[in-house]
Amino acid sequence: MKYSRLIVFRLLPTIFVATRNIAAMRSLVSCLLLCLGGLRTPVSLAQQAEVFEASLTSGTIIGRHIFGLARDYQNDPVIIDGRPLIYESQTSDTKLAVEDKAFTLSLFNHSIGSIFLTLHNEMQDGLVDTAAVELASVSGITHPDAVTQTPWNTILFSESRNIDAAAPDEFVDTFKSFFKNKADLVNPYNYGWVNEAVILDAKGQVKVIKNYAVGRVFADELVLMPDQKTLYMLDANHSGNLYVFVSEEAGSFTKGTLFAGQLLNSQMQWQKLGANSSLRVKFKLKKAAYAAFLSNAEVTESVCPAGYKLTQSAYGTECLKVVKKNRRYVGLFEPARTAAMAGINGFGIPLKQLAYKEGGNGLVALTMDGDEISFPFSSDVKHDSSFILEAPK
Repeated sequence: MKYSRLIVFRLLPTIFVATRNIAAMRSLVSCLLLCLGGLRTPVSLAQQAEVFEASLTSGTIIGRHIFGLARDYQNDPVIIDGRPLIYESQTSDTKLAVEDKAFTLSLFNHSIGSIFLTLHNEMQDGLVDTAAVELASVSGITHPDAVTQTPWNTILFSESRNIDAAAPDEFVDTFKSFFKNKADLVNPYNYGWVNEAVILDAKGQVKVIKNYAVGRVFADELVLMPDQKTLYMLDANHSGNLYVFVSEEAGSFTKGTLFAGQLLNSQMQWQKLGANSSLRVKFKLKKAAYAAFLSNAEVTESVCPAGYKLTQSAYGTECLKVVKKNRRYVGLFEPARTAAMAGINGFGIPLKQLAYKEGGNGLVALTMDGDEISFPFSSDVKHDSSFILEAPK
């Protein structure tokens, strides 16, 4: 008991900064003591009534938990520099109904990202409880972004921070707090994928899936087509690449093909980067390391040694060679570098945003200069999709 109280009192400055409200701070302290096993009485009815009226504000108590308190791989609070990580605010809130229950999935865009599931009351005018979604099974998430609700009642989201697996030390140092500072548990290849969060039942069981077949593209924008199998992904802030993934089955991203697009000489070109299943990629991920996919050589006066390709990408100028035994996988683990080896370094026009065009005949893109460009669709047998972009007319 005394150790529980000691921990709570050490957290008081952080709690007050997070809440900036004496009443909320008292509630938060009570909740912490309860979670630590040092308080035997439940939250009072008055506190519960206050919770029901609360909004989704990070640092507040909703039911039995603190909304926005980051959890690590063992479901303990994430501790950074001796203090628990309480996010400033969430990136997005998506309301989903499962049977007769209404939930909100909230994502927190941070180096150590989080997802919270919040249950609404029956009248849907108050909040009953909240909890951090378990992320240990996918080794955590980083900078979740580009949230997209699917027709099959899930959400897709990207991990938008670019992580160079050839030089991962900075990211490892930042993310290791998720693993209680065990840096050896941080593999940069676990991050950068398109994720999917699924509410499994009305009890609020949530499963997070990393769609490894889609590729590690660090997307800032996700746009799902009406066929529920064609997914556009824009990496506007790093490589400038536009990718499209075409799944073999609608409503599932477990198997398919990834392409990188380029607008060149008023012609649209699509380069295949890889075709695989999430299961195979996940198996390869267990021992993934940069040297297993690519070999680098020194660039000398813009010349590479024999067998290496001179490339220019978000990672700079490099001499690269694919490791043959993993050539089936390199395009999914290193799509920007693989695209660069095929001569694609950016889309051709710097794009900022993408949106599905009303009427269903194309995408509208916003350029970095603020111009709008319409790209029509073509029905492409080669790419097994009716939603493959053509050059603007």
